[in-house]
Amino acid sequence: MTTLVALVPAGPLHPDDALWALGVGLGLGVVLRRSPGLWVSSLVASALILFELRYPGAVLDGFVQRPSPVWPVLVVLALGTAGSLMTSRAHITLRSAVGLSVAALTVVWTIVPDTEAALVFGGVMLGALMRTPSVPAGRAGGLLFAIPVIAAVIGTVGRPSELRPALLALAVFGVAGAVLIRLGHRQRTGRAGLPTTVVPAATSSTTTAPAPTTAP
Repeated sequence: MTTLVALVPAGPLHPDDALWALGVGLGLGVVLRRSPGLWVSSLVASALILFELRYPGAVLDGFVQRPSPVWPVLVVLALGTAGSLMTSRAHITLRSAVGLSVAALTVVWTIVPDTEAALVFGGVMLGALMRTPSVPAGRAGGLLFAIPVIAAVIGTVGRPSELRPALLALAVFGVAGAVLIRLGHRQRTGRAGLPTTVVPAATSSTTTAPAPTTAP
């Protein structure tokens, strides 16, 4: 792994974190490929545990070290609840939910000052996406949409003023994603609900009688 890290430019990209996250995500995807019911909880827990191992105490500090730590928690809970309703009503697949989470984490990564959380969480999701099954995400899929908000909270602990722009960008992204998912679901259900066209078979007014049989 050290040799691979040496090939990646050092600096704000945090190549060690990226490689660890991709490895954990890919390994998790292989292990759980036959257990989609455990996918979401295991994926979220693995991302948080890996980040905690890499940066001990950073998850808790991201919420505690704020003038008002209550409202970031409420935002995370609200987005998780909204995501649960969206994934259950729009019949979004688990693969789509993980992909949207990766895209949202990319938005966070481009905005927040400290990119470690967005990078680790996004790397785990991206690694697992390679083996994610196309099954309904269900209500548990809402946890995947809470992860980008957690990354935004952690990434702005040193600059709390940057949290609002990050959350605003996530809100715009979330609304756009919800609209696209809804439109896609309507198109699929619309095509599936079209009545089957019955084409009557051609009939003939002339009836051909069987040829008479001549006894030898």
